[in-house]
Amino acid sequence: MIKKIEDISLNLLKGYRWEIFIEEKDILTASSKELKLDKLKKAKDIGFSVRVEKNRHVGFAYGTVLNEKDVKDIIEKALALSEISDEKNLLLQKPLEAEKVEYFDTFAAKELPDEDKIYKAIEIEETAYKIDQRIKSIRDANFSETVLEKYLLNSEGVKLSQKGTIYSAQVGVLAEDKGDSQISWNFTASRFFGELEIEEMVKEAVFNAVSLLGASPIKTQKLPVLFPPYAMTEILAQFFPMFSGDSLIKGKTPFSQLKNKNIFPDKLTIIDNGLLKKGIGTFSYDDEGTPSQETVIVEDGRFINFLHNLYTANLSKEKP
Repeated sequence: MIKKIEDISLNLLKGYRWEIFIEEKDILTASSKELKLDKLKKAKDIGFSVRVEKNRHVGFAYGTVLNEKDVKDIIEKALALSEISDEKNLLLQKPLEAEKVEYFDTFAAKELPDEDKIYKAIEIEETAYKIDQRIKSIRDANFSETVLEKYLLNSEGVKLSQKGTIYSAQVGVLAEDKGDSQISWNFTASRFFGELEIEEMVKEAVFNAVSLLGASPIKTQKLPVLFPPYAMTEILAQFFPMFSGDSLIKGKTPFSQLKNKNIFPDKLTIIDNGLLKKGIGTFSYDDEGTPSQETVIVEDGRFINFLHNLYTANLSKEKP
C-alpha cells in the first residue's frame, strides 16, 4: 500500500512543490479484569498528509487511507485548497545526513506470539494483588504494542523511512483499609518488549495508593517538596507553549525578549533531546526531515532556545 501511495502522489503532483508524509501503525491492545482477558483489539492504521505549493499558494490536506481512492481524494483536496489560499512559501527540508537511531524490537514485533504479549495485561493484575493485601480492586490493567513506520518524501529529494516499536502498560489500583479507600494510577513505556518494567510500575502504583490511606490534613507551613517524575512532567508541560516557536512568532510567549537571561532558578536545566537513548519519541529525523538533535532550552536557570519547526525557524531567523 505504501508503494501505491507514493506512485499515485508522484503522478498527481507533477508541476508542484510538494511534501507527503505517511505513518503506518499496527496496534495491539489488551486489558485484564478479574485476572482474565477482558478486551483485545488489533488495528492497522495508515495516516497520510500532503502539502503542495504552486506560485506561492499552499494547500494542505490529510486523512486516513484505506484504499487508492482515499489517497487521490486527499491530494485533490490539497490541490483545490492551494487555488484559493493566500500567498505563502512552502518550506521544505533538503536531504541531510543524520545520526542513525532506530529502536525496533524485531523479535517481539515479528516473531513473538500475540498470546505472550497479551498475558502482560493479566500479569499486571496478578502483580498488584501479590504486593499488598490492601489492594482490593484493579481499575485498569492494560498492555499495548505499537509497531510503526514513518515515510517522508518531498520535491527537494528527501526520501526517508523510519520504523520503531513502542510497548506500554498502565494500571489503576484501589487500596482499602479501616474504612478508607484511595486510588492511584501509573504508566510505563519502552521501545523494547523485554525492557517493559511492569513490576516496578505496579509497585509504584500500589505504594502511592496505600501511602494515602489514613492521611489527614496538616497545618499550613513551608516544607521542602519532592515531586515524583510524573508530577514534574505535568508541571513542565504547562510551560511548553512558552518555549514554542509558534508562540514566539504569534507574540504569545513572555520569553520573547529574554533569551540568554537568567529567569529560572540556577539549578534548573531543561533539555529537549530528540536523540535520547531509547526515548519513546526518539528517531533520526523529525516529521519534516530535520535531523533530530539535543536542544538546550534552559541551562542553569538561563533561557537559551525556543523549539522551532522549519516555518517558525525561518520567520524568527533561528535554527529549526
